[in-house]
Amino acid sequence: MNTAGSSAWTAALSETPNSAINRFIQANLLVPFSPSTPEALTQGLASIYGVVQLKAMLKLRRLKVSGKKDELIARLVHSDGQGLIRDVLALGLYQCSDAGMNLVFRLEERKQRAYANAVAAIHAKDYSAAIREYEALEDDLGFPKFGFEGTPRPALIQLVMTVTPTILDGCSHEVLSRLRIAMALQCVAGRHAPKDVLRGFNTGIRLDAETAARMIYFSARHAEDIQQWKQMKVTEVAHLATPGSCSACTAFNGQKWNIDQAPELPYPHCTSETGCRCLYLPVRDA
Repeated sequence: MNTAGSSAWTAALSETPNSAINRFIQANLLVPFSPSTPEALTQGLASIYGVVQLKAMLKLRRLKVSGKKDELIARLVHSDGQGLIRDVLALGLYQCSDAGMNLVFRLEERKQRAYANAVAAIHAKDYSAAIREYEALEDDLGFPKFGFEGTPRPALIQLVMTVTPTILDGCSHEVLSRLRIAMALQCVAGRHAPKDVLRGFNTGIRLDAETAARMIYFSARHAEDIQQWKQMKVTEVAHLATPGSCSACTAFNGQKWNIDQAPELPYPHCTSETGCRCLYLPVRDA
């Protein structure tokens, strides 16, 4: 493990990775990996090796190297099962025990309960309750809170649930509703947010679902920024087109606007496949 990765895990676990692994072994949550059956050996090889490594192992045994990954593994197991078992055992690998898997299942059940309760709270417009669901989950798991992680704000989630950026014109009411729920859940759940909420979801426009959801979030953040700057008596903003912006957005880069006349962001005429990522920066009086 590299130094940066090890430091990150140490901060997250409040102990070194090696210390955590030893503790899991002592608690019988991890047990030595034993490829005692062809099925277990096949699963182990699939987890340990990539296609390039598997082909090298086949070449070493003078076997055909063409085919998909599962075909390569089957060929290896059939030709040299015992040799592979010795090689895998020599790696000293560990796997989850039944007790460890039970702990994982309990964690997933807890996360599913938090998800269901948070979604219900979002539908009920009780955004503080949705936030508390995931705060309770963090407390239950004992996860540390890092300084760079922001605290979810009910006001921002309310904006996420109400803004309708023009760049999403063509999305139906049902599509917008699902996109808003998904992004509100992302704001509330952070690292615990389900990864597949929008997988395969058709928006009906050129932007994919995850990009469209980000446009809702950017619109909400922009609206929040403008509100705060007006309270601070800011009267002018400067347009910042981020690297990789489309030509329509780049044309505005550096331009200054009266805060009440600045074009909508995300910019409705943005042509980027990843959506508009432009920003406004407050212009301070000299």
